[in-house]
Amino acid sequence: MNIKAMRNVHLYLGCFFAPLLFLFLVTGCWQTFDLHQASKKAGGYKPPEIVKSLSQVHMDQRWADNNLKPQPSVIFRYLVVLMSLGLLVTTVLGIVMAFKYTRPWIVWALLFLGVFIPFFLLWTARGYAQEASPTDEIVIKATDAVMFQITANMKLTQDQINEVRPIVTDNIVKVRNLQQSVEDGTIDSKTMYNQKLQLMNDEDRQLSQILTPDQMKVLSSLQQNQVI
Repeated sequence: MNIKAMRNVHLYLGCFFAPLLFLFLVTGCWQTFDLHQASKKAGGYKPPEIVKSLSQVHMDQRWADNNLKPQPSVIFRYLVVLMSLGLLVTTVLGIVMAFKYTRPWIVWALLFLGVFIPFFLLWTARGYAQEASPTDEIVIKATDAVMFQITANMKLTQDQINEVRPIVTDNIVKVRNLQQSVEDGTIDSKTMYNQKLQLMNDEDRQLSQILTPDQMKVLSSLQQNQVI
């Protein structure tokens, strides 16, 4: 393939896939910082609906809007595969043309840096890794157990799950702190019981803003039967 043909292929593939590639670049950027997910803290950050919907396009190849959760588009997935192949082809053609129009050592140096720098940054981040404490693991397992019961008995949307989980986690942590206070002798059992009831009321109040009335009835039944 001569240089003119390579330029044309590079041009046409780039123009055709540019809009879709731009979508994946933008959504990929905010997903890198988890901006498509609600904060795990009660009353924390909530992503705009458009951010969540576009992230669903990126991750699940479907347009999700509020409670509408369609099946992933198989044809769209094949289009994404074609886009990936097109990006691969245009990248390879770009490197080939770089060798033809630029000093080879510059191209090799840039390719080396393009491989070395990402791996170096990932490797240096390993030094900041922290192991989860036993308490954290207990809270996570307790939250998973409660969420399993809730999702098994209610038809929650993914958005509801994302908003309910941090509330459940926050309540579990506060209850554990109360239990620790009793063990330390800071408060007595009666005080803990009263404060625990207050925590449950606060949790129900927060959940009532997320769950439907029917879902709240199911939740109340689970609490009364001590399932959660």
